[in-house]
This record gives sequence, C-alpha cells and structure tokens, in this order.
Amino acid sequence: MKKALLLIFSSMLFIWTLSATATNFVGEVFARAGCGYCPSAQLGLEQIYDGHPNVIPILWYGGSSPAYSSRGSFYGLDGVPDARFNGNINVVGGAGSTMYSYYLPKYNEIIARNSPLEMSNTLNIGNNQLIVNTNVVLTGDVTQTNNKLVTVLTRHNTTGGNRFLGLEYHEQPFNLTTEGQTQDYTASFTFNQSWNLQELKAVSFVQSWSGDKIILQGTQTAFSGLLAFFTADITSGVRDLTVNFKDISFPEGGVLEWQWDFDNDGVIDSYEQYPTFTYTEPGTYTVSLTVSDGTDNNTSEITDLITVYDTDNAQGLAQGVWHPDNGTYYIVDDITVPADAYLEILPGTQIVFNENTKMFVNGTIVANGTEENPIRFFSESNWKGIVFEYSENDNEFAYCEFMNADGSALKITNSNVKINSCNFTNNTGAATAGAVDISGTSIVEIKNSFFANNKSSNNAGAIGIASSTVDLKNNIIANNTGQNAGALIVKNSATLNAINNTIANNVSVASSGAQILNIGSTVNIMNTIFYGASDILNLNGFFETTYSNMVNADSNTGNINQDPMFANPSASSGYETATQFSDWLLQASSPCIDAGNPDAQYNDKEDPASPGNALYPSFGTLRNDMGAFGGQGQFNGWVDSNEYIIIKPKNLSISAYPNPFNPSVNIELNRSKNNAENVHVDIYNVRGQKINNLFNQYTNEKTIRLSWNGIDKNGKAMPSGIYFIKAVTESDATTKKIILLK
Repeated sequence: MKKALLLIFSSMLFIWTLSATATNFVGEVFARAGCGYCPSAQLGLEQIYDGHPNVIPILWYGGSSPAYSSRGSFYGLDGVPDARFNGNINVVGGAGSTMYSYYLPKYNEIIARNSPLEMSNTLNIGNNQLIVNTNVVLTGDVTQTNNKLVTVLTRHNTTGGNRFLGLEYHEQPFNLTTEGQTQDYTASFTFNQSWNLQELKAVSFVQSWSGDKIILQGTQTAFSGLLAFFTADITSGVRDLTVNFKDISFPEGGVLEWQWDFDNDGVIDSYEQYPTFTYTEPGTYTVSLTVSDGTDNNTSEITDLITVYDTDNAQGLAQGVWHPDNGTYYIVDDITVPADAYLEILPGTQIVFNENTKMFVNGTIVANGTEENPIRFFSESNWKGIVFEYSENDNEFAYCEFMNADGSALKITNSNVKINSCNFTNNTGAATAGAVDISGTSIVEIKNSFFANNKSSNNAGAIGIASSTVDLKNNIIANNTGQNAGALIVKNSATLNAINNTIANNVSVASSGAQILNIGSTVNIMNTIFYGASDILNLNGFFETTYSNMVNADSNTGNINQDPMFANPSASSGYETATQFSDWLLQASSPCIDAGNPDAQYNDKEDPASPGNALYPSFGTLRNDMGAFGGQGQFNGWVDSNEYIIIKPKNLSISAYPNPFNPSVNIELNRSKNNAENVHVDIYNVRGQKINNLFNQYTNEKTIRLSWNGIDKNGKAMPSGIYFIKAVTESDATTKKIILLK
C-alpha cells in the first residue's frame, strides 16, 4: 500500500485572464528517451516560453506522461520529436542544438489569431485531490464541432530535466456555441506525493476533435498566497500507531508558526513544523494545522484523516510500538511496514495471522523478545510469512518464534536482518526454503536459533541462500526436509560463513542431495557437527570445512568422523520426527568436546566457579567444543514461548512415545530427586492454551508414568497438530513437543 499524501487549503487562485480576442500559444512537444533530436525540440519550446509572453508549454514524454500514447494517437504521430502548436500547426523533427528558429514563426502566427473564447482557471486542493475549475465565456460564435475542454497538470521544474512535463490529463465535452454563453468546468486529479506544489501548473484549453483539431484558446494557473497543507506518512494502522506529519504549506519558507491538533479536541498538540504523534487508542481522528506568516493565518482541517485499528483487526500499515498490554495482535489482512517507517514489537507480544495473510517490511522492524517473554508469530492454519523487500536498515528478531508459515516464515530480498535466539518450526516452502529464504544482495546474521520440522518441496528444508552473505553461528538445524538439501542451499555466488552449528538428521528427498548443497558459491564451515546420512554436496563452488565432525570427513585441518554422542538424538531423519534443543546436547565423553579450533577467539565461555573450565552446556577446558553449544555464542537453550517456555531443566526430563502418535502417547516424567513436592503435568496447544491436565499431585515419586489420548478437558478429540507436554515442579520445569497425526 502506498503512503497517503493528504493536503488541503482554503483558497482558489488566479494567474491570468485572457482578453476576448487574443489567442494564447499552446505548444505541445512529444519526446522520449533514446531520441537523438528530442533535446533540440525540448530546448526550442523552453526558449519560446522563456522569451515570449502568453506561452502555455506541455511536454509529452514517453514513459513519464500517462497521456503520451493517447495524445500521440489523437494527432497520428509517426515518430518523435513532434511539435503541435494550437493543435493545427505541426513541426516534425529536430536540428542542431535547438528548434527555436523553427518554432518562432509558428508562435508569431498563432499570437496574431483572434479567439471566440475568454478563459480563466483556478486551482484548489482538498481530500487528496487537485481540483481545477475552468470558466469559459464565449465572445463570439464557435463554428467548430465535436469540441472538448482539456485539462492538464504540468511540472514547471527548474532542475532535473523534462521541463513542462505533462503529469495528468482529463478531457470532457464542450458544447458552447453561441456568443454570450458561459459555463464552469471541473477536473480533479489524485495528488501524487512526488509532486512539488511550487512547480505545478494547471492548463486548460478548448480543442476541436474534428477537422484540423485546432485549439481555440488556452489558459494556465499556479499557486500564490498563504496556504496551510500537510502530509501524513501513515493514515491507518493498528495501535499503537505512530504518525509522522510534515508541513508543506505554501509558500515554501514563508511560514513562521505552526499549530497542530491531532485529535480534534481543540487543544494544540504541537508547535513543530514536522511533528510526530502516537495514537494509543483505536478510533478515527480529525487533524488540523494552522499556519501564520506573522501577518495572516490559514487553517487546514482533514476530517477522519487517521484511522487506528484495535489489535483484533490489524491490517493496512504498521508503524510505532506493539506491546502485549494491548492483547494479541490478529492480522486479518496483509499488513505493511512502509519504507522509512519503524515498527517495534515488545517482549511478550503475540501476533496471530489469518490464513494466507502476510507482513511486508519495506521499512524497519525490531522485534526483540526475552527468554522469559518471547514474541510469537504464528497462525492457526497457514500464514504467508514476513516478506522483506529492499529494507537495508538493521532489522532485528530476538527470542521470537515462527510457526506454521507457508512459503517461508521469513522471505528476505535485498535486505539486512539479524536473527538471534529464534525458533522456526513447522514452516513450509515450495520454490522457497521452508523457514528462511534469503536472496538478492541481502546481509543476514543468524545465531543461537533452532530450526526443526520445516520442509520445502523444491528448495532447502530450513534455509535458502542466493546471491547473499549469511553468517550462521551456534544454531541447531535438525529434522528438516528439502528437495535437494535437507538443511541449506547456497547458490548464485552467495557466501556462507558457518561456525559452531549442529546440523543433524536433515533429509534431502533427491537421492543425490545432502544436508547442505553448495551451487557455485563460497561456503566456510568451522567447529560444526554434522549428523545423519550426509553432510555437504559441492557443485562448482568453493567450500572449506575445518575442526568439524563430518559424515564424510576430508583431510582439512581438525576434521573428524566420529559419533558425536548426543544426549538424545532424534530417532530418525526428516521433518516428521519430533526433536527439541536438549536432544543435541553433548555427553561429557563426546569426542567433539575440546575439538574445535584451538585459537582463543573461539574458546568456550568460562565457568566462573571453575576457572579454566568451560561453562555448561559446554564441557571440558576452554578450548572450543564443536556444535551449537560451543564457543562464546553457545546456544542458550530456550525453545518455546508463552506458558511453555523451556527452562533449562536440572532435575526433570520427559520422554514420550510413540511420537508422532495416534491415538495415544505414553509419557514418562523422571525426577532426579525423591523429595516430596507439587508436580503438575499439562498439555498445551501451539497457542499456549491449556488443553488438559494429566497430573496434579503432591508426590515424592521419582518416575511418573502417564498417557494422553488426544482428548481435551471437555472430552473433545483434538485435531492433528503439534502439542506440548509441560511438567512443572516447585523447583524446575520442562516441556516436550509431541505430534498428533491422524
């Protein structure tokens, strides 16, 4: 959706009124790019205008003037440049540097004509419309037939080329024929924010559509006086909506004071020229601006300019702050963060998308949750993800969850995005990757994030990278399925730098594929664990792996090929097998411990209670551990949001089998302590809603065995999907993801 530009002023203005007998010179020049002689024709028209009175110039320029083709067809143009003077005089072609000497005799001929019309026009602006009113008085009889009144908006710019450019065109019947008749005509045009009112002129002329197509008379007008008008970069959006207002009152530089009322309560809200206001309550707001030049005042008021939607009806444009105190944000239709806009999403906010809706980001989005209060983007069915297009600012996501997107959860094109401690689960793609698709000249950093159970039918299961630069650090990419690459595709001269990642049990549907597919790109991998049937397939690209545990280890520095000894690796490969971060912790005796790059810059975090030794979940000395839990940026262990945040469990573990299940799942909760305490075991859906309680007792049992048959607390059978078992004691908590497949 384009930004709305809304302007208003209270006066209508004359530039000139023609005499009854004088005919003004209406010069139309047709030109286009790539035309060698067109500049000489354009310069000729400029010189006629600058050196002589009563000249009304119009440049019809191919690709820039909407009426270039229709007006050219009307005259039967064969090529450019072509000049038409008052309709019935034609000069074709160009010569030398200017056509002035060819045009001057035509000017003198036309100025000597008498006209049966007297014309004047005025210009008004309201409700985002430029309104041209033209008055015509017949001072003689009109003998021509099939006449029309034409109105054109032109740009009289002094820089940038294409002076007198025809911007908009309107025609309407003209039926006056007898001396003494008079009539007013109106034409309106939607205002374009790229226009500069200081340069605009409105042209009106009466022309015959029969015979020699003569223009009987013409006039034009422009602005003067003190006029208050303004723009609003956003006119509708969800609360809390921040709107940037811009004064563009006339004349430029002539206003000394500004008074703004943003909510029509009679109270002045700002005295600034370019104020910002945040609307925190849903509703419709009238905005007014009063300007003063020290002598006179002028006021603009736009009724119902700003519409603010509540969070249950989020759509249109987004700018400002979204926070959880406003409730869940329900995206009912596509929503856009426009260019130059900034949207901040606060910790704990939930964003639920209607089916097939998406968010476009052309401006900047910063969604930084916390481990205790993550931000969630999801849908009860399938949403279409967040789409970045030419957003070169620092977009950020931290502690966010992306679930159930169809067509990539994040689709990043020619944009810069930082992703930290985020979870991508159960997202799908076709031509794009399942979770994150990166293309163009994007620069993306992904760290401490969890990618699981994503799939794509014709791309990588988790991440697709084309022509971009991506840094991948301390991520777990497990149990994803793609066509030629289970985890990542890197292609089209892209660059991937991957350090301390765990890439495990990702499946390529094509037998010739791998977990990572490199096509004509540069891939650098260090301190990474591959686990499963394959690692990297290189096709005409460059790749280097060092200090990594490879399925097919090469002879590069520090590489090994051993069982990494994960704590609880997923039982099989592919997106249908459930997994969680704790499955990929290393056991204390793993050969990947202290096996990463020995350079101190890659060291594990130091345990302050045991100097010289690594901080859990790293093990051993300070030397880098391979995999996501090694190095300074070790994976931090959170997995889900809302009421089922995974806290790093010290004394609890859950196992569930079979998983996926139908019709029931067996659950075993193991406590390492035998002290008596309150224990709760509940089932949650993906929205964080409690479905059923399975256990709520004060007990000292170390092992608690339960089962769930897919029924909620009211006895209703639950549909297929992802659910979470959450176990909470007085001192600990943990969750387990389970999948019900019917």
